[in-house]
Amino acid sequence: MSWTEAEYIEYCQKHSIKAEAPRAPTAAREREAKFMAWVIREAKQLGWLVYHTHDSRRSAPGFPDLVLTNGRRTLFAELKTNSGKVTVAQMQWLTHLGHSGQAVHVWRPRHKEMILRCLSKLGDW
Repeated sequence: MSWTEAEYIEYCQKHSIKAEAPRAPTAAREREAKFMAWVIREAKQLGWLVYHTHDSRRSAPGFPDLVLTNGRRTLFAELKTNSGKVTVAQMQWLTHLGHSGQAVHVWRPRHKEMILRCLSKLGDW
């Protein structure tokens, strides 16, 4: 993922992203947690190490939900419900990581097939 600053600004304006997004309702957080558990389970079964900060309240905002590595590749994934919005802080992290050559993703439950293909793929992409 590689965005120019102008593309980033256009994306934020188009999607009405605010710096401080309201906390997702409990049901949405539960759906995201269930989805995260699925991603972690599938990744581990395919040989990936997975890192997730379980309590990020004292951490800088926006860091991706998961860092995954299989010894050949490392990727960063932000997980959202099918309708969840990426915050400005999250987009900043993803954009900067992408510009520095890292593999970054925003994964949603509707992307499960693509996620499995990504995690199963050998070597670099």
